[in-house]
Amino acid sequence: MRFVTSYYFKNQIKSTCIIKYEVELILISRETMKLHEDEVDIDVTIVRALLQEQYPLYLSEKLTFFESMGTENVMFSLGEDKLIRLPRVEGAVNSLKKEAKWLYVLRRNLKMPIPKVLFEGKPSDSYPFPWLVISKLEGAEISNENPIASSKTSRSLADFIFDLRLAPTKKGPLCSRGLPLAKRDKAVRESI
Repeated sequence: MRFVTSYYFKNQIKSTCIIKYEVELILISRETMKLHEDEVDIDVTIVRALLQEQYPLYLSEKLTFFESMGTENVMFSLGEDKLIRLPRVEGAVNSLKKEAKWLYVLRRNLKMPIPKVLFEGKPSDSYPFPWLVISKLEGAEISNENPIASSKTSRSLADFIFDLRLAPTKKGPLCSRGLPLAKRDKAVRESI
């Protein structure tokens, strides 16, 4: 979709005159926008093909793009109560595999609901990475509302963190988040 709009500026150099600039604005849907150079194509057609091949039980359910702030996975709503998570790049595959394993472990140890893995999809001719179907939880991303505005929300978050710290995660996966900055220095410098 393209829109052409005009901007007018007053030039104050010698006399007052109006200069007109036409700017073409191109609106790109997050559904089709690529965030990484090596990102694979993911759209409704590809997801339907994956469902047809591997998870046909839910093929008749409504499939729609799910707007998210995430950058590693593309998500689609499947019906009213499921989400499909598909890595955008190969580098996100390990995170998805960890998620599948640890959602199961953590689910048994947390009072607050967390998504349940309903199906683990395999790479195919139409899509090269593993993918997940998970249960969809009601709510909004914290970035879309002020979590501090409600003491109940704040208390729920504190309880969740407390329970998470008690969960049996000694054999849990390591990740780069949460490491001391000195240990991340080399990787950060290489990426700048």
